[in-house]
Amino acid sequence: MSNQRHDVFLSHNSLDKEEVQTVADHLEKQGLQTWLDRDQLYAGNSLPLKINKAIFDSKSAAFFIGRHGLGRWQQEELNILEGQRIDEKLEIFPILLPGISEFPNKPELLGLKSRLWIPLITSNDTKALNNLTNGIRNYIHEKATKELERLRKDKEYAEEKLRRIVKEIGQLEGQLSSQTPERKEALDWLSSTRRSVEVYGRKALKTVPDLEKILKEKPNAGEQRFYSELKTCMSFTYSSFKDTTYKYLDEMSIRLTLCDTSIYGKSASFEVYETAIDLIVKEIPNGQRLNEVTRKELEDYLMRLRQKLSLLS
Repeated sequence: MSNQRHDVFLSHNSLDKEEVQTVADHLEKQGLQTWLDRDQLYAGNSLPLKINKAIFDSKSAAFFIGRHGLGRWQQEELNILEGQRIDEKLEIFPILLPGISEFPNKPELLGLKSRLWIPLITSNDTKALNNLTNGIRNYIHEKATKELERLRKDKEYAEEKLRRIVKEIGQLEGQLSSQTPERKEALDWLSSTRRSVEVYGRKALKTVPDLEKILKEKPNAGEQRFYSELKTCMSFTYSSFKDTTYKYLDEMSIRLTLCDTSIYGKSASFEVYETAIDLIVKEIPNGQRLNEVTRKELEDYLMRLRQKLSLLS
């Protein structure tokens, strides 16, 4: 929810702009942040991309149906909105503008017809506008409450898992004295790689130019989360290798930020994670530092990590 900046996206026919603007003004006066294309689009903007991003950034949507029918972009917007609603990422509030007394019996609107729709007798229909305002507020509040409860449960689970891992790490550290010199060297290498993994992440990003461009243009789009994810992956690899088991890797469950198509669209890529792991594998010490058996074992753990990430993508 933290990525959603608008309280309500206003989908409408441009021929109904004046009436919709009246509704937008009312919602803004009630403290709700709206997205209306007249206020948000500027020369040079890509309209489809801007609208898609606005929908993904919105907590709810008001879908206006007026005397002029659906606008040029409304059907496409409705398809995206319905997808977001099915994923429980927003709610859609159908609005009948003045002059429309009954919900249109059109195939493309059947999904909306079954929802609670609000008719506006006039553009300044106070009762209807207040119903819309309260509906949006109640939905946002309910959604925030559920999200907060989910995060609290996630926090409790993560804290318990961390306590378990810390305990097991302590037990395993007591076994280090019995490690062979080659295995200790491998653990030292994994530990140092975990601290410098950002270097491999930067190199991997250069192999996916479209994604790298997005991250450079938007510093908060996820680059640091990506590096943090790689560090987390290496931490799980370190714990698994030290315990001579795949247990930690098999239990690993993280959200791969740069694979999220809802944020990066077609530029989202798993390849950047694969490339980062491949670069790390190439840096595994050999020769005098590690014998071939230990080196192969270390490579197997990193390949297990690569396989696990492919399942999470």
